[in-house]
Amino acid sequence: LPAGRLITCDLNSRHRPDVVGRGEHIPLQSASVDFVISTEVLEHCPEPAKFATEIHRVMRPGGTLVLTTPFVYVVHGWPQDYYRFTASGLEHLFRVFAKIEVSSFGNRFVVMHDLMVGFTPFLSSWVNALIAPFTRGWTSRVCPAGHVLVAMK
Repeated sequence: LPAGRLITCDLNSRHRPDVVGRGEHIPLQSASVDFVISTEVLEHCPEPAKFATEIHRVMRPGGTLVLTTPFVYVVHGWPQDYYRFTASGLEHLFRVFAKIEVSSFGNRFVVMHDLMVGFTPFLSSWVNALIAPFTRGWTSRVCPAGHVLVAMK
């Protein structure tokens, strides 16, 4: 692929991606990608190990992966919402990469908000005001809302 070219991949052709397909079968050449961003996708892959292997396959040596995934969160994208991953689960899943760093985001107050009122705008505004002081700058590795993985090949 030419340097600096951005390629989007999505299962839904209505989103008009460059590549229509699943993360478990990426129709790109091996070692052809420098940087991969995957946001809130892994939990929708029925075969996450194949997803990790495919990302590794298409990346050039020295390439970087940035991936986010929820941990404690409502089922979404029904019916294709399959998994939730712990930090150690992500480290294990992406162990084929040379360097892996996993950070957590959110805490039990963020989680409570998401589970109780995340999809109810009427409740969300006043609950946001009530719990806002407890959600800023404090991340829990025990009860996070999700994780960010950065991996290098």
